[in-house]
Amino acid sequence: MKDVVRRLEAWYAKHTPAKLALRPGASDRAIAAAEKAMKIEFPPTFREWLRIHDGQAPEATIDWAPGCTRLAPLSEVVKQWKDERDMDDDEHVGKLQERGRIQNILFHAKRIPIAGTEYWDGDKTYIDFVPGPKGKAGQIITLVTECDFVVLGETMTEFLEKYLAILESGALAFSKGTGELAPVGREYFDENPAEWMVKRIDATARKPAPAAKTPTGKKPAGKKPAGKKPAAKKSVTK
Repeated sequence: MKDVVRRLEAWYAKHTPAKLALRPGASDRAIAAAEKAMKIEFPPTFREWLRIHDGQAPEATIDWAPGCTRLAPLSEVVKQWKDERDMDDDEHVGKLQERGRIQNILFHAKRIPIAGTEYWDGDKTYIDFVPGPKGKAGQIITLVTECDFVVLGETMTEFLEKYLAILESGALAFSKGTGELAPVGREYFDENPAEWMVKRIDATARKPAPAAKTPTGKKPAGKKPAGKKPAAKKSVTK
């Protein structure tokens, strides 16, 4: 995780004038208190992330990933989780979206809001502990419409590694028009940015592994031609 975070910060520092403004890490005590308040245990990779960075500071000028809004510090995560409890729609559990990976619900006590706008009135990103039958508990999901989610990754680390692969491939660049990232050569995304990323991640995952090449100038090893056996001596009868 530390290497992933280092590469992420290095890429933003080199390729954008924007500020990620990631906050210092949270203490184990603060993490445990948040888990107790929400009656949940964070996945190991997200807990590791929190020890490095506890969300983004108010002076951040760019999202941590396109379409995923700003990462909230633990104190705001807990507050928003409590505010959402009056809106739980448990009765819709069982209806699915995203090819069976996500329950077709907006609010649930087992969904932890980790990123959102200043007033949490736009798209949000969650750790999802109530996945569909083809999903995984602890997966990272984000809204792409008022009620539709996509899965960013099964864990925080998995998503960040795949996101970094997109960044380091040169597919995204800083857009002066929006102050955010956009496909290289364009000012804006033609679709929801998070959906664009997920499609790219899925397409990469479907590519077959390249076939092994034979070293240039060398022929594949084969069987050596069998040597001739010496002719048997004829016995001479006297």
